[in-house]
Amino acid sequence: MKVTNVEMADQLLPGEDKDVVGILHKQHESDGVVIYPSTRLKDLNKDQKKAIFENDKGLHEVQSLGCTRELFLNISTDFS
Repeated sequence: MKVTNVEMADQLLPGEDKDVVGILHKQHESDGVVIYPSTRLKDLNKDQKKAIFENDKGLHEVQSLGCTRELFLNISTDFS
């Protein structure tokens, strides 16, 4: 199982101290969490439980365990 965190802001916990957030970011990455800051959702397919999102590195596709209109569960398998 892979956890992916897609964040529209340029960091996790936008508005918080960048040094503190940097520590959290490094801890998440060392735990295997993939973090995509400055990223926006391009498409959400609830039937196939997948999302396509884009950042400065291109398009990414993520398959999820489930999603609703309000929430796309970020416990996922990246198959790109």
